[in-house]
Amino acid sequence: FQKIAITSGISRQPIDILVQPNETLSESSVTTKITSPSPATPPPISAVAVKTAQPQKTQEKRLSIQDQTGTSNTSQQHVGAESKMNFPRILMSILSSKTSEGIIEWLPEGQSFIILDRQRFGNELLPVHFSKCKLSSFSRKLNRWSFRFDRDTSAYSHPHFQRDNPRLMQQMYTREGKLRHSEQTKSSFPKTLMTILSKKSYSNIACWNKDGKSFILVDPKAFENDILPKYFGKCKFASFSRKMNRWGFRFDRDFGTYSHSYFQRDDPVLLEHMNAAEGVRSKQQQAKQIS
Repeated sequence: FQKIAITSGISRQPIDILVQPNETLSESSVTTKITSPSPATPPPISAVAVKTAQPQKTQEKRLSIQDQTGTSNTSQQHVGAESKMNFPRILMSILSSKTSEGIIEWLPEGQSFIILDRQRFGNELLPVHFSKCKLSSFSRKLNRWSFRFDRDTSAYSHPHFQRDNPRLMQQMYTREGKLRHSEQTKSSFPKTLMTILSKKSYSNIACWNKDGKSFILVDPKAFENDILPKYFGKCKFASFSRKMNRWGFRFDRDFGTYSHSYFQRDDPVLLEHMNAAEGVRSKQQQAKQIS
């Protein structure tokens, strides 16, 4: 065969065709050779085509494996989302699940729970919600999150872990986290007290002195009944006095005023230097001086 290059009348581009040595070319024979090429071997696939075809095969293989095993990424996503939940939230989801009935349940009042079947709890529920966690490890987690165990009823409880009020869990911390939280909000008490004293509506109950470096409680009974429950929860005046002492406030009996070197009306930036342990340190220093 000979290779002859001719020009196509449509595209005006050279086309290579194969002819026998003694074959005469006519218009009809050339047209036949161009429109119906010989069944030669298919052209080689380019390297780019090979690369693009490989991921599709890999993806098809992964899908077939998932179909055979019956598992997919949804279960892994569920485990990953659950791992981001902290311990109290996972425990709350276990107690609210119907699969936990007869194993671990809330007591009727909804403020404590009990493990009815410890063996099933360790074998069936713990591996699902806490990977590689045994009963002894679960007990340490409860202790770390400050849960209390009642030996009489065999129930676990926490003041911020309640069936009908899950928002309270936002106030739950581990023992290490509680220390970090207290450090972050170490000046919360002085700031709240500053807010109370800045309200003109409370001036007949608690107010600053003229110099702005001390304050006075004009009506201690109204302060305990009207202001303390609003800003400090279930806090009585005796507890408030202990807080004041703990934060290093000094009480002047002659004038009935409270003062602190870093607690001033016109310079609230000084509050950042206040420390709740200051009152404890001052007592220790006084004890050393006496001894």
